[in-house]
Amino acid sequence: MILVYPNTSLRKKAGKIAKLSPETEKAILQLEKDLSVSEIGVGLSAPQIGKNLPVFVIQDHSYRSSQDHHCGFRIFINPGIVSSFGAKKTYPQVLDADNNREDFYEGCLSFPDLYGTVKRWLKIKTAYQMPGKSGKLIDREEVLTDLLAIVFQHELDHLEGIVFPDRVKKEGGKLFYRGKSGEIEEISWERFEKLF
Repeated sequence: MILVYPNTSLRKKAGKIAKLSPETEKAILQLEKDLSVSEIGVGLSAPQIGKNLPVFVIQDHSYRSSQDHHCGFRIFINPGIVSSFGAKKTYPQVLDADNNREDFYEGCLSFPDLYGTVKRWLKIKTAYQMPGKSGKLIDREEVLTDLLAIVFQHELDHLEGIVFPDRVKKEGGKLFYRGKSGEIEEISWERFEKLF
């Protein structure tokens, strides 16, 4: 079950782990299961399912794991950012149906129907570990770009007890909410506090 804000588990910082325990493997499988049934989710972190573990998964249908049950999911254990490319973070943009640029609205499964503009690096070098044999962790370094880079940063924030509205508020970004009509509208911080 995915926890919804203001559940206190979303504010806990995850430490580091030295090996893949049965608890961590079980959490990974739960993350994959919960994310696979989500219609809009791309990533999910252990704190979002109430586990204080430094683990998150990102759904990537082009990815194939050596372990069949992990196909389509990227597993990140003890993740971090080694370096970023570019002088500073920026508000990501996407192209609309008419090829016009518009702000990318970041969302979160722990904040149903809430979106916001969040500054992120669009290219990062990451370091993390992934499951190996006999509980061992395999070290990896990888450059991620675009959506994968954004999702990595979002999920990494969860491991630090940071939720995306924190970033929106700190950076002076905008918040949006999808109401019962299905339309997305900009909302104030006062309305955010009433909704969440």
